[in-house]
Amino acid sequence: MCEDINNAPDGSVFMLHACSHNPTGCDPSHSQWDELSGLMKKKKHVVFFDSAYQV
Repeated sequence: MCEDINNAPDGSVFMLHACSHNPTGCDPSHSQWDELSGLMKKKKHVVFFDSAYQV
């Protein structure tokens, strides 16, 4: 995922799942979310979160 974020043009739009990433089923750790956040900020990407199953 980090490679895709880095390779996307600056200012790209991403939709992330808050938990149980589809299709991988992965739940990033706090440190992984920190890494993803840093990459998104660096590239000035716009991020939306799909949290349909969150309470």
